[in-house]
Amino acid sequence: MTPPTKAEVEHQWGNLIRGVITREQAHAWAKPWVEECFEQVDPIVENALQSLHGFDLVYTDPDRTWIAHGGPGDYVHDSAWIRESFERWQTRWAH
Repeated sequence: MTPPTKAEVEHQWGNLIRGVITREQAHAWAKPWVEECFEQVDPIVENALQSLHGFDLVYTDPDRTWIAHGGPGDYVHDSAWIRESFERWQTRWAH
């Protein structure tokens, strides 16, 4: 498998922000590169993949002390956080 490029990550993140894909779909897309093939990924892309991988995290208990990927519960990060994270990532790695 060929690792995703910076442009592909930007496209996926943008799709998430626009609601074209769900948080769970973004997680699934990033998962192989975060959990299995991370040594093949450029560090700039890896940073973004880790974010996409984690945007589906939800609190699993009423005290908000436990989190898990997907499932019922309130998301750890709101939509504004996802947009702001994207902007920070783009600004940091713009060149």
